[in-house]
Amino acid sequence: MSRVLQGKAYAKGMRAHKLTFQALWRILCPKFLAFLAEQEFDDAEKYPDFASNPADLEHVLGSHSTSRHLNSFCKKFGDDKNFGFRWTCVDMVFTLLMFTRGIRNGDWE
Repeated sequence: MSRVLQGKAYAKGMRAHKLTFQALWRILCPKFLAFLAEQEFDDAEKYPDFASNPADLEHVLGSHSTSRHLNSFCKKFGDDKNFGFRWTCVDMVFTLLMFTRGIRNGDWE
């Protein structure tokens, strides 16, 4: 990590973060989908499709309704230490990726 902060091996560090994000999301996604089915949210039918398509994952995770569902999901499982660790990593990497995209595209929203 220190080499990435120094500007060395940046591409390797970003790739490692992306792979970690994908692996952790694959662990959390079935739990999230089960939570949605259990809660019977109105727009829950759009979620099973994005689990297999990484291109749609970013779009779906960035939506306002998904944020509400994810917050509810986090509140329900927040006491579990493993979940907390995994969710913190996913959140950190998602923020890093959105920041990187903002820098590259000039899109700060």
